[in-house]
Amino acid sequence: MLLKAIISNATTDKDYKKVLEKRISLLYIVIILGVATLAISFVFSSGKYDYLPDFLSGFYTGIGASLITIGLIFIIKIKKLLKDEKKLKEKRLEEQDERNQLITQKSLYSAAIIINILAYIGLMISGIFNLAVFWTLWTVLIIFMVIFVILQVYYSKKL
Repeated sequence: MLLKAIISNATTDKDYKKVLEKRISLLYIVIILGVATLAISFVFSSGKYDYLPDFLSGFYTGIGASLITIGLIFIIKIKKLLKDEKKLKEKRLEEQDERNQLITQKSLYSAAIIINILAYIGLMISGIFNLAVFWTLWTVLIIFMVIFVILQVYYSKKL
């Protein structure tokens, strides 16, 4: 869904094929991140670099394997879609449906608000118990706000 929200501006089937090819490129990046996560897990959980506790080693391994699997599944689905002109058109029309686009936009907007509220609550609680978590959450909130302002200016000029 996030890839659809990021890359979805196609008005013709030819344009939509380009959009799908861009998505495949991003999915290859997801797979590379998965491989890197697996590598980090293996390197830092064995031998002389045995720094990761078992929980984190398993967590990183699971995340890495999941990213690789999800990336491959979506690449296969997209490549299959690219071969079927009828399904390609149906999928493009479904993605271009204004109602579906509005649902995605509202979902992302609501999720951002909820995540910010939860991060703020975590910030307030963690300040009492752990300064590392406090500063991490503070940094995440500040970065979010900076990105939000930059995108607000960008889209106000672009749209």
